[in-house]
Amino acid sequence: MPQTQAVDVLFRPQGWAALPLLAGDESSDGTVVGPLDVVGEVACRQLAGPTMVVQALAAVALARAGFVGAVALLHVGLDPGAILHRLRAVPQRRVMWNGIAMATGIIDITLSLRESIAVYEGDPPFRLSPVMRVVQGDPDSFNTSLLCLGTHTGTHVDAPRHFDDARAGVDAIDLEVLCGRARVVDLRGRGRRIDEAVLSSCDLRGVDRLLLRTDSEGWADGPFDRDYTHLTAGAASWVRAQGIRLLGIDSPSVEGFDSPGMPVHHTLLTQSPAVVVVEGLDLESVDAGDYDLTCLPLNVVGGDGGPARAILRPALPSHAIDPP
Repeated sequence: MPQTQAVDVLFRPQGWAALPLLAGDESSDGTVVGPLDVVGEVACRQLAGPTMVVQALAAVALARAGFVGAVALLHVGLDPGAILHRLRAVPQRRVMWNGIAMATGIIDITLSLRESIAVYEGDPPFRLSPVMRVVQGDPDSFNTSLLCLGTHTGTHVDAPRHFDDARAGVDAIDLEVLCGRARVVDLRGRGRRIDEAVLSSCDLRGVDRLLLRTDSEGWADGPFDRDYTHLTAGAASWVRAQGIRLLGIDSPSVEGFDSPGMPVHHTLLTQSPAVVVVEGLDLESVDAGDYDLTCLPLNVVGGDGGPARAILRPALPSHAIDPP
């Protein structure tokens, strides 16, 4: 039986064409998939060819693994797990939609928590201390550790309570705001002071969630540097005026260090509705463009902020998949 092949997908308004992904698969170009039915995140229908089928199980596995829009072609009877295993070996793939290259797969934009991570000046350092440890030969022993960190360590979400005791804690932030379509804007080379002119030069029409890649990427790898990229008060007001609901940045704070009165945070967080702030993102491997964001802070009741795990999935055009 021929070897199982994994493929990327060429999206077309009236159907999908499966193109070879792996090197050496040049003999199977141009295999056409008919129009797709969509069930949740899973798209599958018969393949217009006698020797291959798209199996629903493979589509489910790929969707759950975060390979947005990826389709696995399987010879009849082969285990779809083999396809998933091969795709996982290379975490980021390329797809085409009407000639536009797009990446697929989950992109982790969370800083790794470690004892060497830089923290904002004055914040507590990150510590992971052993409490119980596995003892050789004792099957009843186990590992348990004590985790010590500030609420604004690494990649984290600022809650309105960060600057107003009467406002919502991190546990009360609407998850609908934290998850959804986001635009990554590359501002490298634009300086460490992001003002209204810089933001207004970007195409942000219809953007609800804005993530800023700046010259401060990599800040967490060394000693804390006060000269990080930040917004001006005017930029914060501009963000609010555009109706943006979430603002993320790859620097330790949206506010300049030791900024009198903290106008950026107050403009974003203490006015209604609050603009959710996500700081300390890792956007080093992320190209500018549209993505689906999932950002979930720890559910700390009344917390002024919370460390978060944040991921991106490249967003397909809304009409790339026709509804059934």
